[in-house]
Amino acid sequence: MMKAAHLTGDFKDSVEELKWLQWKNCPMNFEVNNFHPTELVVLELPGSQIKESWQGWSSFKMAGKLKFLNLSFCESLETTKFLSAFKNLEVLILNYCSGLQQINSSIGGMKALLRLELMGCSSLTELPAEIGKLKALQRLLLNNTRVLSALPDSIVDLRKLEILDISRSGIRKLPNDIGRLRQLRELRASHCKNLKGKKPESMSNLSSPQRLDFHGCKKLQSVPGSVIIC
Repeated sequence: MMKAAHLTGDFKDSVEELKWLQWKNCPMNFEVNNFHPTELVVLELPGSQIKESWQGWSSFKMAGKLKFLNLSFCESLETTKFLSAFKNLEVLILNYCSGLQQINSSIGGMKALLRLELMGCSSLTELPAEIGKLKALQRLLLNNTRVLSALPDSIVDLRKLEILDISRSGIRKLPNDIGRLRQLRELRASHCKNLKGKKPESMSNLSSPQRLDFHGCKKLQSVPGSVIIC
């Protein structure tokens, strides 16, 4: 593990076998040569100053086996276009990236993605329709995204989704066809103050819901007999 470390120099034949790198508070400057982490599987850069133009991305894009990427609290990030190279990611964590305004449509190419975390992304205004292409996705966490007002219609194409957390978000309406998410076990929607109207009747099609939480959603109307409110 490194913290706020400044790397310089030539790394030829030094990191080719590296599989896990945790580099907290990574600085924006990246002045290294021959940094080729081709075997890297886990990369954690929480609390870093990096942004889309960070020169380090050109080296890390060589990590074709990367499965886990944690960029939590990287407050200078504004978009995710640079992530398009990581086709084999299974876990992408972008929690509390306060400057993140949009998720680039290229995320639809991450066919192996199982978990996407966007908790506390206070500037995130929308999700692209390409989210619906994440056919393997099991967990989508959007809680505390205050300015996110809608879910894309394509979200109902996530047939393997098990957990959807939109609690304390700005979302105003649930998709009418949310019942198509047959594998959904948990829908966490507590304290969504803007959520209004009726809960979609299609929710009765959910095969085995274990937790449907609408606590504190004062503008939301019930559909008799169709849901359990925790």
